[in-house]
Amino acid sequence: NEHDIFKYASGRWFINEKHELQQRYLKFNIPALKKAAIDAVEGATSVVDFRKLVDGWSNKMLSLTMDNGKSVVARLPCRIVGPIEQTVKSEVATMEFARTRLGLPVPRVLGWCSRPEATDVSSAYIIMEDVKGLPVHVVVDNLSFSQKCQVMDEIIEIQRKMASFTFSGYGSIYYCNDLKDNYIPIDDTFVLGPAVTPSLTYQNRDKIDISRGPWTSVEKYLQTVVNVEKRWIKEHARPEFLSSFQHFPGDVSDPAAHIELLERIEKLIPFITLECVPRLTKPILWHPQNFSCANIMISDDFLAGKTNQMVSLIDWQDSLVGPLYLQAK
Repeated sequence: NEHDIFKYASGRWFINEKHELQQRYLKFNIPALKKAAIDAVEGATSVVDFRKLVDGWSNKMLSLTMDNGKSVVARLPCRIVGPIEQTVKSEVATMEFARTRLGLPVPRVLGWCSRPEATDVSSAYIIMEDVKGLPVHVVVDNLSFSQKCQVMDEIIEIQRKMASFTFSGYGSIYYCNDLKDNYIPIDDTFVLGPAVTPSLTYQNRDKIDISRGPWTSVEKYLQTVVNVEKRWIKEHARPEFLSSFQHFPGDVSDPAAHIELLERIEKLIPFITLECVPRLTKPILWHPQNFSCANIMISDDFLAGKTNQMVSLIDWQDSLVGPLYLQAK
């Protein structure tokens, strides 16, 4: 039923469960989403199958199959994402940049809307090609040694392509038309703009009035991260009280102790920027989940021995162009 689609069903919480579930509850207009998907798929006139694939940490993933046999995936962000409009705009642009400029195996975006109030769906959404395959951790035990080597070779080649592109600053990727100012050009289609990464947006950090880039130096980027965290602690953090199943020492639960630590880090920033070693501070785009096995899809055709193209990369939300030595974890 509709309630099962709207609610989060991928896990439970020991603490603040009601709040966590509310943050991931997303009511939207299902018929309107179906229509948006039909409009995005050439030759489709109706949806013959609609189902929820999974509740991600901050998104709902839905599968829609059309009457012409084509299928798409709809990705709807929940409120826990933070700045939804910026996040969706950057995710869409990053996927297209990775696909067209870097030549990476990324699903094609077929339709999208970044503002819930601007669509009958009543939610922001991204409609993209359906990747026919399974996450690598699901199939790895069934792969031969040769197939595993092929997969690793392709992942390494993807990483080589990502590390080889040179940007002129740090931040998140957007389409030129989505930013009127405060950007660093990449080419005639894409720019670097304010970062939409969890360290700067999660749990009301996006409400803090402070610049989030783009930056032209590592020092400015690190200073912003520290400043946002200090402001968030002062405005939102509260000491944690002991619970029945966990125990934190007093200083770990004390906001003042965290502020003191951040101030120490702030003094070290000029010495850890490594700008004297340009190859380590080179701005590169990296997968935001650090190539998590759940986001590396092995194609059905590869598993069936029909093709050498084996990998697709999904989930580009929160992508950041950052310094190499902090990206390559």
